Amino acid sequence: MLLSPGWAPVTCMSSWRTPMLAQRFVTTLSLLLCGYAMAQDVAPSPAPSFGSKEKPTINADKSSSNERIVTVEPQRLDLGEIATGEKGKGTVTLTNGGKAAVVLTKCKTSCGCTTANCPEGQTIEPGGTVEVSISLDGGQVARTLTKTVTFLIENHPPVQMQVSAKSIAFVNCDPQRLDPDLHPDGLVTISCTDGTPFKIESMYPPVVTEFAAEAKTSHEVRIDWEAYREAGYRQRRIVFRTDHPKGASVSTTLAMSAVKPITKGDAAAKPAPSLPASERLDQLLKDSVVLADAALRQARTDTILKMIADAEIKPNALDSSYQTPLMKACRWGNEQVVFALLDAGDQLDKTDRMGRNPLMFAVRREPGVKVAKIEIVRALLDAGADPKQKDQIGNTPLCWAAGFGDLPTVKELIQAGAGVEVVGGMIGFTPLIWGAGFNEDPKVVEYLLSLDADMEAKDVLQGATPLMHAARTNMHENVALLIKSGADLKATDNEGNNALLMAAKNAGADAKMIGLLVDAGCELSAKDKNGMDALGSARKRSDLRAEDVVAALEQAYEAAGLSPTAP
Repeated sequence: MLLSPGWAPVTCMSSWRTPMLAQRFVTTLSLLLCGYAMAQDVAPSPAPSFGSKEKPTINADKSSSNERIVTVEPQRLDLGEIATGEKGKGTVTLTNGGKAAVVLTKCKTSCGCTTANCPEGQTIEPGGTVEVSISLDGGQVARTLTKTVTFLIENHPPVQMQVSAKSIAFVNCDPQRLDPDLHPDGLVTISCTDGTPFKIESMYPPVVTEFAAEAKTSHEVRIDWEAYREAGYRQRRIVFRTDHPKGASVSTTLAMSAVKPITKGDAAAKPAPSLPASERLDQLLKDSVVLADAALRQARTDTILKMIADAEIKPNALDSSYQTPLMKACRWGNEQVVFALLDAGDQLDKTDRMGRNPLMFAVRREPGVKVAKIEIVRALLDAGADPKQKDQIGNTPLCWAAGFGDLPTVKELIQAGAGVEVVGGMIGFTPLIWGAGFNEDPKVVEYLLSLDADMEAKDVLQGATPLMHAARTNMHENVALLIKSGADLKATDNEGNNALLMAAKNAGADAKMIGLLVDAGCELSAKDKNGMDALGSARKRSDLRAEDVVAALEQAYEAAGLSPTAP
């Protein structure tokens, strides 16, 4: 079941061995979660056909080697100095030092790193080599870059190397953040550091269209704030394109005060509200993003904008959950309303009863709502939202995004300084645990793994790893990614459960999940602290998936020569 950060992911059927106070805490939390899940109206994954007698095919004879026979040279590739916005390139060589052929299955790269010609699926003969080209993006900010490339070898441990470079800004924009109150003249200076004359070719949004015809080492551009507002631009990032050979683009960010505020005249008059303001606002926001008719969606938005302009909605008003209008707008993903509330002075540091700020509402997807919220996230960050702030459980915006958001949002938060290894204090969930156990988009887990997120981190409540959480919640693709990345199949939680036992015990996991774990080499004969193995645990299940799970385990036991009778 899908749960939000701030709630510990304890299934309603889980059993726990804890001291008395902890037991009461977990029991109470479990009941809350059951009700919370039903309230979210999230449909469960389709169960397998109950009457099916067909047993899934499982390869129980999967062997693997822990011997590291493939090496990479150099182990650290230094690309030297590269310009911001440009790419540095180099080549590394993989060598098979073993006596048998191996297969390169994948090249995994961390943020900013790419492999141009990863020969996935290529066989490397004994003594043979293969070259892989690697490029590193200098990004938009000058800094020292150190990234990791991981080469996955079939049935062998992964091989890692580091790529480093020093990113240098040859063209700079000053100031980096432009505020009409601090910079009333709107002056922006674009200059180079290497003495190479250049021209400004364009600007977006096109507030200024004419630039100096001659190439110079420094240019001054003045932004007319009144013209910018009157043009109706709501973009907060201004990008200048240049013909400098080492700086094709440079940008600056605008403060919220640069954008034209919403006024009464911007919204059509609507009937007076017939519901309490908080309930009416929730319904209007929902309608403004889910209604099929675009005109109706905009009409709901116009109603909200007028309520803001008329001060019927006060920016920092609180409902019974201590949620502000900005939190609600971020939750539903209405950009126009978010911008209007920011203009009206809604505070970014306000938190609800659970300690969640507006950014935490913006980074997660709302069930049933297909609205991209990346621009809202960027606007909040540009306005000063803290990507490292924690709620009362200890989760950051990245925890929320990893579990319930999308890849662009996760990347934006990390680029803003969010920590990949932050641990929620009360439950001990890392972003990777949230992503592996609750996000149905495997790209999020893949990205976190590319940043070397700790695959063996254990939560506080149960001591479960990301692989165990993914197995319990039936996240097939996330489990496959973790296994390919080398997750420890022998790791156990506080109760002695490995990933297979975790899947066998929980109603969320199906026969396909059992197959994935068995094929990967999860120990079939492993027992928990009560002496119960996977088959015995599965036979205690009464859910619709139980019959197929038991059948899959019985087949695996038979293929492995184990007794089909559980202890």
